[in-house]
Amino acid sequence: MTYIDYLNRFNQFLESSALPPSAQLLYYKLLHIFNRAGWPPTVQVDNQRLMTMAGLRSTKAAISARNRLVNAGLIQYEQGKKGMPNRYVLCEKQLFCLSDGTKNATKYATKYATENDTINATTNATHIKNKTKNKTKTSSPKPPKGASVGSPSYDIDELAALAVLDLPDEL
Repeated sequence: MTYIDYLNRFNQFLESSALPPSAQLLYYKLLHIFNRAGWPPTVQVDNQRLMTMAGLRSTKAAISARNRLVNAGLIQYEQGKKGMPNRYVLCEKQLFCLSDGTKNATKYATKYATENDTINATTNATHIKNKTKNKTKTSSPKPPKGASVGSPSYDIDELAALAVLDLPDEL
């Protein structure tokens, strides 16, 4: 799924379901995090960072917003351990997230990561290949005789002579 797909799906979801503004903003911020990370299967984010990004003043508000997203089947969440932030998965298919529960974020991510990684790797490889094909080597013009490399100088008489040349339209 693309960024736009996630946004459209979320907006369609909001047409028929209610989420508090804090949960909506948290979802948008999680999308932003996934996008900046290059769409990995999971991202790790600590509660403090989520609170700051979403402008939430308490951990309780952040946890409540996160739980609303989990219950809606939009994300999965796996609690982090000491020194390891919480892990999040964006659910591509709501039914999978709702049936898997909140404890299987890693399993869900692994199940669908191979497919997504293959698609992304193919796309990126093609993109890189095309970029390489289109590259052309260009060389900078050489300075006139007698000029130093750092500061080219041109003779006015040479420039004037070149300006009056009558060149054909087709070479």
